[in-house]
Amino acid sequence: MPSREMNCCIGKSLNYMRFSMSSFKHSCEKIDINLAHNVLTICPKNREALQRITALFNNLYILYFIGGIPSITYDDMDQIQINIKYSQQITDAKLKNTLLSFVNSELISQDEKETFLNELELTKTSFTTQFNTELENIRKKAEELSKKAEVDPYHYESASKAANRLHQELLIASQLYFYHKTPEVYENFKQTCQREIERARPVLEQHRGWKPLLVNVGAAIIGLGVLYLLAASINYYKTEGRHFFFHFETDSLQKLENLNMAQSQVLRI
Repeated sequence: MPSREMNCCIGKSLNYMRFSMSSFKHSCEKIDINLAHNVLTICPKNREALQRITALFNNLYILYFIGGIPSITYDDMDQIQINIKYSQQITDAKLKNTLLSFVNSELISQDEKETFLNELELTKTSFTTQFNTELENIRKKAEELSKKAEVDPYHYESASKAANRLHQELLIASQLYFYHKTPEVYENFKQTCQREIERARPVLEQHRGWKPLLVNVGAAIIGLGVLYLLAASINYYKTEGRHFFFHFETDSLQKLENLNMAQSQVLRI
């Protein structure tokens, strides 16, 4: 029996996803692509794209869509989002296989696929740089508090201890994450960082400059999960339009890759 999460959502005034700051967005010639949590959303930009999307999801047996695909017209195009929900967290391999299916269906070109992946990597790199910058800022401000605590322990000793503990815990957690870089390790890293930030916040926010610093490092931590997005907070708002959900089974992407290879062999004959 198909699970509840496979069910499609179609209709007017539906809840749509507004992606968090850690989502990744990219525009191609025929479609726009949004990546957030374990959902990849594609939006057609012209009639050809709409036709190719319909053909792709009608023909691939590995995709579950309850009730089949309803009639989609060109007039609906500006209101349509096709949401591909993965049964597990997105990884580099899963994402590449999905984009390969788009290339084989001529929704995107090979160059657009490579550009998407390159820009995603640059986005991840920028968040890494941001995190390291904010971590260094925490170290510097912790050092400032330590010096003040030597002169005035009554007002600064507790803040100094909180700041130094925060820096040490974030440093250790980040070293573990950057060494392994898996969805599971990222989730542990995120939870550890959030716990330590919340532990230190009541004390540190009483001192100048700490409130924006904690916000910035928190944003960088969420940003580091731009591919895994285990922590993406998805907000909802109502809008007019049509909303379609598809669901990849656990081994769907491997089947899809095999199917694409088989189709390519047939085309060469």
